[in-house]
Amino acid sequence: SIFQVDLSPDAAAERMQSVQQAIATGKQQIREYEMTVGEDSFYEEVRTVKIGPHEALMIVRDVTERKQIEKQQKYARSLLTATLESTAEGILSVTCFGDVLAYNQKFLQMWDIPAALLAPGSCPKERFQGIADKTMDPAGFIKRAIDVSRSAPDDVSLDLIEMKDGRILERHSQAQIVDDEAIGRIWTYRDITEKKRAAVEIEAANRKLKRLANLDGLTQVANRRYFDSYLEQQWTAAMRDQQPISLILFDV
Repeated sequence: SIFQVDLSPDAAAERMQSVQQAIATGKQQIREYEMTVGEDSFYEEVRTVKIGPHEALMIVRDVTERKQIEKQQKYARSLLTATLESTAEGILSVTCFGDVLAYNQKFLQMWDIPAALLAPGSCPKERFQGIADKTMDPAGFIKRAIDVSRSAPDDVSLDLIEMKDGRILERHSQAQIVDDEAIGRIWTYRDITEKKRAAVEIEAANRKLKRLANLDGLTQVANRRYFDSYLEQQWTAAMRDQQPISLILFDV
């Protein structure tokens, strides 16, 4: 009896169930079990095949190494997912053939596209066009993305993208190299709309301050500060070019 083998009652019952199913259906049964011997654990793969009206053959294989690799890969994928989701940037990883390897939710939110557009087996052309249609210049977006994809593996690109909804995205792209060969490309997107607006406002304020600092408040004529600065610029240029400089003084 299988219950006389050095197995726990529950483990023996599970194996007996596989035997009964194999004999009843005639189909091979494949199951995996985690076993413990002392303080050590290992994994078994058990294949049960019907070999007679009331007989079955059990083939047991140690798959501990494979299960450990699978577990490590699972942990690595979980860590990768957590890393992708922890950033405020939208990230998309694509192979050289246009297949999506990874992306985060921020990318979907930033581009307002369904996850089905990035699913395995999805059409790269439809995905590309769906993303481009969100921009102010779809044709220019597609052309630039193609040019970047065809650039040298060690080239790093940085572009600004104007969206139809008024946002401005900063796009960073870099090829992923394995054994001196480009296997794909990482596309990173950052919303810099507020930063850009703040920069424009600061630039306008600086221009206003410069104007106020260089003009006389009463006459709106350039003041002595501006005169000294302009004269110094012209004097330096004249010395560099070995040209004369003239100054006219008159009373208004």
